[in-house]
Amino acid sequence: MIVYLVGMPGSGKSTVGREVLVEVSRHDPSVVACGGGVVLEPANRIALRNTGTCVYLDVPLDVLEGRVSPAAERPLIRAEGDLERLLAEREGLYREFAAHVVDGSGPPGEVADATLEKFGGDSLPETRGNLDRYLEALP
Repeated sequence: MIVYLVGMPGSGKSTVGREVLVEVSRHDPSVVACGGGVVLEPANRIALRNTGTCVYLDVPLDVLEGRVSPAAERPLIRAEGDLERLLAEREGLYREFAAHVVDGSGPPGEVADATLEKFGGDSLPETRGNLDRYLEALP
């Protein structure tokens, strides 16, 4: 199983991803904290959808603003308003693309638990066949 975490910068993809990976590793999965812009390219959406399960970490703008400040090392978030603009551009794609939406505004442990609940017990998605078919179709 491959779980792709998608969401805005500051949504907790990397932090939550580490906690989810530790918990689900007994099922031989992978957890990938994708860059926030991964959903912008249609080919990425196809590849991720065909090889795993996408979880959108939904975080309100006011919480994101508390986590992410404009800075020179963030090329897309350098000025006030950049984060709001990115959210407006991407939120619809995140929601359309994700198999699951998780409230990412809480502490990382709680967000990881909420993410894991989406894959409880016998409902762990079987994506190996999709991955094999995708890899076979590559040139």
